[in-house]
Amino acid sequence: MDKPAATTKKPAAKRASRPRKPAAPRPAPIRLAEDDIARARATAPKWDRASRFNVAEYFVHAKFGVGYVTGVTEQNFIVCLFEDGDTRKLIHAQSITTA
Repeated sequence: MDKPAATTKKPAAKRASRPRKPAAPRPAPIRLAEDDIARARATAPKWDRASRFNVAEYFVHAKFGVGYVTGVTEQNFIVCLFEDGDTRKLIHAQSITTA
């Protein structure tokens, strides 16, 4: 049997490169103001999963520190911005039942 003829690929023609657009500046991270943190530490309630929180309320969490409620979901979660700049979802308005 005869071998098929070998095909050779021609190298692809190089395209002229265009200069890259500069990356869009990233927005500054959202953080709580120091005076708001200090005021919340003194006056805000402690976070408790049985408590109900509303948007724009402050609370103090034992592990994460001062939190600010930015949203409430229908599944009993609150979306919170904490003093370190992280956003977390926490459960709230959840009663503790014992069997």
